[in-house]
Amino acid sequence: MTVDGYLSVGAVADQIGCRPRDISRALYDRALRHDLCPVEGNKRWIPLTYVDEVARVMRRRGVVRSLTTNSLNPAGTVATQAPENTTHG
Repeated sequence: MTVDGYLSVGAVADQIGCRPRDISRALYDRALRHDLCPVEGNKRWIPLTYVDEVARVMRRRGVVRSLTTNSLNPAGTVATQAPENTTHG
C-alpha cells in the first residue's frame, strides 16, 4: 500500500523479497532508522526514499529471497549464481 510518498512495511517486504517481520525486527534492533518510518494507526510506513537502504540492510542480514522485483532490480530478472564446486578431485 502506498500513501503520499510512503509504502507499508508489507509492500516494501514484497518489493525487496523478505518477510515484513524481518523489516520490523530490523527497526526494533535499530538497524533501520525508526524515526524515518512513522507509525500511523497500526501500520508503520517506510518513505520511498528509504526503500533502497531497507533493501541493503535486509541483504546484509541475509533475509532477502533470491526472486525479487524492486527498485534495485526493476526488470524483475533473477540474478542466479552457479553453485560452487564443492568436490575437489
